[in-house]
Order: sequence, then structure tokens, then C-alpha cells
Amino acid sequence: MLGKEGKNLYAGTGLPEICIPMTADSREALAASARTIRDASCADAAEWRADWFGGNLSEQTVRAETAELKNILADKPLIFTIRSTGEGGKADYSADQFVHLAAAAAEAGADLVDCELSRGEEAVRKTLVCVRRAGAELILSRHFFSETPADDRMEEILFAMNRLGADFAKLAVMPKDFSDVCRLMAVTEKVHRALPDQRLITMSMGKTGMISRVTGALTGSVLTFGTLGAESAPGQPDAWRLRAAMEKLREAGI
Repeated sequence: MLGKEGKNLYAGTGLPEICIPMTADSREALAASARTIRDASCADAAEWRADWFGGNLSEQTVRAETAELKNILADKPLIFTIRSTGEGGKADYSADQFVHLAAAAAEAGADLVDCELSRGEEAVRKTLVCVRRAGAELILSRHFFSETPADDRMEEILFAMNRLGADFAKLAVMPKDFSDVCRLMAVTEKVHRALPDQRLITMSMGKTGMISRVTGALTGSVLTFGTLGAESAPGQPDAWRLRAAMEKLREAGI
């Protein structure tokens, strides 16, 4: 499962876990989403997309909501995520504001915090220190919503995340055609072989890239995202169907 013990979850040893994003804009709707995820056997973890939450977030609000979500989710891990408009999200905070909010979430019980690599190395390092101090883990992520970069560029990004100390290195790209999907999957497998202790999360977005969300066990990607409601990124499938598809592949010996 997610967390330090999850480092043994590699390609061929188990199915990727399924994380459900929570995109509610009110306390009541957020709590309802958490209860749905808690009770769904297809869900292994939850992600609070805090940039969807109504109003400007304060550290106090983040602490209170994170603690409530952890109480509801019980033993299911919680990822805290804020994406700026440039990162495909809905809220813009300065680097310092982001670090403070991330620290508040980790201190209140979030198991993992997601930080975009594009925020810069200084913000990444500050976030890593705060997250680790609170006993949580860091997902370093990079999103490309209009392209799939060249293979060497994707490799460079994942290696950079590893060098910066990411507990999870996440890369999401948009394919123009199926060959782009195959390239992303091949890069994931190559980096997984080169960095066997680095937990990877990769996906090709949109309908064309759907297969990459199902076949992570083949390439070394340990987490995928499905929905039990609104999607937070293009191409996220229904979580129940995603689980069923992965189980079918395992039953077929793939």
C-alpha cells in the first residue's frame, strides 16, 4: 500500500493502487466524498484536490479539513494536492503559501503531499523538509496537458525527481496518438529498471492513454487514478471499471 512499506510494490508483484480524487468545493460535499471512498472496495486511497475547495485556503482550514478527512477515511491514505491554473488546477498560491499549506496538511495527518516540479527546486526542497518532518511522504509531479515530450526529456524529469528526493515520481502526459502512449510506458519501464527503489506514478491522459492507467503493473507504475464522481484530469476512468479491468489482466496472466 501507499507509504514506506509500499516500496516493495513493483512491476509484476501486484496491481497498482487506485486513488480517487475529491474535487468538492464545500465541507459537506468533501466529507460526503470521503465517506464514499472509505466504503468503496475499489478505492485504495484518496486525493484531496484542495485547489477545488471554495474560497482562499488558510493553514487553519487545511488543518481542520485534513484532520476530518483522515478521521473519515480511517486506514485509507490521503494525498494533499493543490494545483495552480498553469498546472491544470483552479487556484494560484505563491511558492511560500504552498509550502505553508503543504506543511499544515502533513502536520494534520495527510499521508502524502503532491508538489509540482515546475514550482522550482527551492520550493521542492522546502516542501520536502516540511513533509518529512511531519512524517509524511512527497510526490513530485509534472504534467504536460498538450503533449508527450521526447523520451529523453521524460527520462530526465523522472531522474531529476529521484535526485531531489521524491518518495514518488509522477509524470502525466497528453498523447497525440497511441505511439505516444507506448513511448510513455516504455520510458516508465526503462526508468523503473534503472531506479528500482524509486516508486513511479505515470500515465498518459485522455481516452487514447486509458490503457496506461490499467497496465501499470507491467511498467513499474504503482498508483493510478479513477473516479467515483467528477474527474480531476482528462481520461480518468470509473474506479470500479478500472479495478475490474486490472483484475481481468491479472487473471489472464498479463
